[in-house]
Amino acid sequence: MIKIKYRIIVFILLCQYTLCLSILSANEIEKFTITLQKGWNLISIPLIPENNDFKLISLFPEAEIAYEYKDGAYISTEVLKPGIGYWVKVDSDNTYTIWGTLLSDCLQGPQGEPGPQGIQGEKGEMGPQGIKGIQGENGSQGIQGLQGPQGEKGPQGEKGDIGPQGVQGEKGDTGPQGPKGLDGTPGEIQMLSIDERDELTNLRPGTLIFNTDTDCLNIYKIEEWIQLYCITKNTIINSVGMQFIYIQPGTFTMGSPSTEYGRSNDEVQHEVTLTKGFYMQTTEVTQSQWKETMGSGSFYFSNCDECPADSITWDKAQEFILKLNEKEGITKYRLPTEAEWEYAARANSLSAISNGVLNSLNCDDTNLSEIAWYCGNSSNAPNPVSSKLPNLWGLYDMHGNLSEWCQDWYDNYPSTSVIDPKGSTTETYHILRGGNFQSTAQYCRSAKRQKVTSFFDLRTYGFRVVRAY
Repeated sequence: MIKIKYRIIVFILLCQYTLCLSILSANEIEKFTITLQKGWNLISIPLIPENNDFKLISLFPEAEIAYEYKDGAYISTEVLKPGIGYWVKVDSDNTYTIWGTLLSDCLQGPQGEPGPQGIQGEKGEMGPQGIKGIQGENGSQGIQGLQGPQGEKGPQGEKGDIGPQGVQGEKGDTGPQGPKGLDGTPGEIQMLSIDERDELTNLRPGTLIFNTDTDCLNIYKIEEWIQLYCITKNTIINSVGMQFIYIQPGTFTMGSPSTEYGRSNDEVQHEVTLTKGFYMQTTEVTQSQWKETMGSGSFYFSNCDECPADSITWDKAQEFILKLNEKEGITKYRLPTEAEWEYAARANSLSAISNGVLNSLNCDDTNLSEIAWYCGNSSNAPNPVSSKLPNLWGLYDMHGNLSEWCQDWYDNYPSTSVIDPKGSTTETYHILRGGNFQSTAQYCRSAKRQKVTSFFDLRTYGFRVVRAY
């Protein structure tokens, strides 16, 4: 088992590109080197090119196309603005060098004000002064010089009680740290571990995740407009080349709203909390991964090692997982539960598919065509995995190519919130999720469910694996 750590950079896009450029001053020319691998790459350029040429063909001559995720959808573009994230597709591995001015002079906001001082408790009152005793009277004058007896001394008054100690007021909360002042200094970079990723639980529209090999310390953030987090995150590539990405625990709404176009009656919305993170395979199990694990394989669509393994029953998927666990000497591999599958497929989206709404229920939906192989673009056959855009969590083919088996038995959804659901205890039907190369758009929705007996092996059936954290 090989563990690979890579950086993820999250930009919350809050500014206009032209606004940042307007305050850039003359800086030294810096070099930015980036390697694009064959297929899709999620990148960002942290500098202004020296020649001010932002065209895709100028920066990456071998690139076929670039997409920007904007307003809930992927939009093609021929110009790459610095500090913005783009999906770029190339036909082969290439390394590019760009010279320019780093985005280090975009400025930041004022210092945050400190919190108010806590109120001091009042001082306790002093007890009253004791009453002074009465002085005794002098005796009368004695006859012929005899002195009268001295009067007795009056008793001393009691000492007053000490007043109670005043209660000290609580210390006021410290005000939040404001961004650095207008000094053109690069912003500080906040390093987070996997366990400190609560900030990323609910990414809003316009938030992008970037995979990059660039050292975080060489990336600048523009405090006033862009928040930058460098996050260390584990991915796993196992002994047969299966890549897994960590999915953090969280809470989401499972099922579909009554207003969703094309929904089914068994998609009752309810809140689900997953208390444990897990690693999910970034693609469906491929034919080459199946053959390397099982020793051989027979598929309806053969001679395509990078295509998903098709015609797989639920029982055959269990045999594969048993062999894979034996091969690696662990017991961590399994199928995802239905809740884990939908949580990962949605990647914090609330719409019918992970990159937006469906405009059609048939074979002509433009949004779906960007992320899935379905009846509108598949040529009635599965296609090589990861050849469409992934969702925002880095998972490919969640909405198409092959329908995927889940671990649990089919059950009706509850109407109340649940924690770590495991499905029915009545062993009748297993669950398939995600559309396939023959599906219309309606059957590719994140909430769509299929119930199937475990020994069915249609050519549209496949699976992906999860690994316990």
